[in-house]
Amino acid sequence: MKAVILAAGRGKRFMPFTKVLPKPAIKFNNLPIVLSNFNSLSNLGIKDIGIVVGYKAEVIFDQVGNGSEYGFNVNYIYNEEWEMGNGISLLKAKEFVKNENFILLMSDHVFDEEIIKELVEYENKIMGPEEVAGGIASQKIESLDKSIVSEATKLLVNGNGEVLKFGKKLNEYNNIDIGAFILKPIAFKAAEELKKIKPNVSVSDCMNWLISNNHKITSIDVTGKYWQDFDFIDDLCKFKK
Repeated sequence: MKAVILAAGRGKRFMPFTKVLPKPAIKFNNLPIVLSNFNSLSNLGIKDIGIVVGYKAEVIFDQVGNGSEYGFNVNYIYNEEWEMGNGISLLKAKEFVKNENFILLMSDHVFDEEIIKELVEYENKIMGPEEVAGGIASQKIESLDKSIVSEATKLLVNGNGEVLKFGKKLNEYNNIDIGAFILKPIAFKAAEELKKIKPNVSVSDCMNWLISNNHKITSIDVTGKYWQDFDFIDDLCKFKK
């Protein structure tokens, strides 16, 4: 199995640091954020990693190299449209992934290894039925601080674990997306179809396209497991694993 890490964006809310660094290159616990999940991926046998880069890509090249120092085969995928939504970065990874199921991670998120393990193990459960397009790691809103929920992408999940709606501005929701997915290659078709009608495509748009076209996205409940995303500079100081 391969993993794709979306690391093309600038991170405007991390100014002034992101005048000279892309946000994934900023260090958390003495390690660039983009590298924070490498040990977990390695422990789970995932060695082929595609990093989608864009803004100041050379900084990430210098930090990660070809991955051999960490026991990985790292492929860099350049997204010249890095100022657009992260769905464009997802689409750029199509040739790297080819026809395999894959792990998708946001580069400004740190996850407990157990969360990524849940995704890997879930592949056997979700990838058989043709109508299932993938799964998303999620946490129930009642388990989280309101400040975390307010910034997060929200999900409405039914009693069978199917995601019905996906987005930051939902009025009705019961879970949040924590930035980790396992997907079938049909996800690229979603990005392709959306790009035909608008230039700016997000991963959320892709998930909603899949749902509206009868491709199920299922919730993988990881409530209580550690994760952290970095929306603001203060997050680097507030959260230490």
